[in-house]
Amino acid sequence: MLPKEDGGLGFRDIHDFNLAMLAKQSWRRLKNLDSLCAQVLKAKYFANSSVLDAMPKSNMSYTWRRFSEGWR
Repeated sequence: MLPKEDGGLGFRDIHDFNLAMLAKQSWRRLKNLDSLCAQVLKAKYFANSSVLDAMPKSNMSYTWRRFSEGWR
């Protein structure tokens, strides 16, 4: 990656940056349990457990797969 001075965005590792943003977004979604998104994800993926204990499923949605990458 290029530094800002050379026309880049200044990120050292874009993959790590992306994972950090996914974790932040998933935390925000799941912290606000009144949101429709949080209610749907909880009902489908971790109805009887904590979000951190949710086990991967073969038919996970793209959204859930990306969110779970943020904290694993």
